[in-house]
Amino acid sequence: MLLSSNLRKRLSVQAKRHGMEISVKLKDISVNGQKRGCSGFVTCGESCVYVSTEHSCLGPISDKSMCRYANNTKDFSSNRLKNGSNQFVSDDTLAVKVISMLKSGKAIPYSRTLAQ
Repeated sequence: MLLSSNLRKRLSVQAKRHGMEISVKLKDISVNGQKRGCSGFVTCGESCVYVSTEHSCLGPISDKSMCRYANNTKDFSSNRLKNGSNQFVSDDTLAVKVISMLKSGKAIPYSRTLAQ
């Protein structure tokens, strides 16, 4: 489980390694006083990634953290994006994955078409 301070440090190290300036907005997740992980947004320029380190109770992803593209820092669902699907990675590789996503692209919204 990664809390916000630990993930922020890991992201800063990776961003510095790649010469990137990132903005990190994370909050710890507490349930009944117990820390469960953190969630929030990491941005660089126009690219924005939502992260959550709270582990699932679902067996295959019970030890994974989740990240996905987001339109902006208020987009918690990413349901209107072509590339907004959840991506699950180990805690050890989360920072590398997020920086890779920020470098390689940004959210791609579905284009709206008018019904005729």
